[in-house]
Amino acid sequence: MIMDVVNPNLAYSSSDNGYGSANNWIINSASTVHICINKNLFTELSKTATPPIQSSSLQHVPACGKGTVKVVANIGYKKTHTLVLKNVFYVPTYAANLISLNLIAKVASISINGSRLIMRKGGDIIFKGEMRNMLTYL
Repeated sequence: MIMDVVNPNLAYSSSDNGYGSANNWIINSASTVHICINKNLFTELSKTATPPIQSSSLQHVPACGKGTVKVVANIGYKKTHTLVLKNVFYVPTYAANLISLNLIAKVASISINGSRLIMRKGGDIIFKGEMRNMLTYL
């Protein structure tokens, strides 16, 4: 989907397809924000006013708050890295947890090789993604 005009009062996302679960994360290149559907994953959550999320079907989904989520990612054999996502929108009615590739790309380097996506910060791997069914999962 291509948007010519971006409304600064909306957050955008392209995943409203029903994939994912309350604990899985999809890495999404069209999202302008991180989205979490599971309140239990938040380490901090503020119920401050947030803009609605506009999905790829152009529906506006209300966000119930914004906060911090810690995501533990497997980065190798018996190795994990805890990724701290800030300003994550809590949207319990959304289809999946989303990590905005655009936001992560501002602080990390991205490489894609076939069906594998690797993000590095300062040379260290911070997470790996794997493409399945046309979506990239953490």
